[in-house]
Amino acid sequence: MTRDSSNGRAAIYSARGPGDMICFAARMPTSLSSFTCPAEGAGNQALVFYTEFGGEEQNVVSHASLLGVTRSDVERIAVETEDGRVLTVPLNRWRAFRYEAGAAPDVPVRIRAYGEGGAVIETATVGATPLEN
Repeated sequence: MTRDSSNGRAAIYSARGPGDMICFAARMPTSLSSFTCPAEGAGNQALVFYTEFGGEEQNVVSHASLLGVTRSDVERIAVETEDGRVLTVPLNRWRAFRYEAGAAPDVPVRIRAYGEGGAVIETATVGATPLEN
């Protein structure tokens, strides 16, 4: 189990699944996922991440949580925000990371994993963007 340092509110859990695969589940600030195992052939993915989005108004995303874990060859994680900034997200000793967005411009739209020499290993689109009324 991997925990962040913010009062244990979020965590990633791992377990052995079918065929000795490593499977993951996440506890987010207001939700809990079920265990999922990487799809066959996806075992080389550099990122496994979970997201949670919310807002004060219906159909308006104004805050988000992003929690994940990386492969051992990932040296750095960066999040691209709704307003175009690219922010480095620290990895903890278990290769896990967490990013919190408290306002719409900070909501993540993409996440990138970088390897040796700064090479991009993987880029993934994050599942929601703020909507205008």
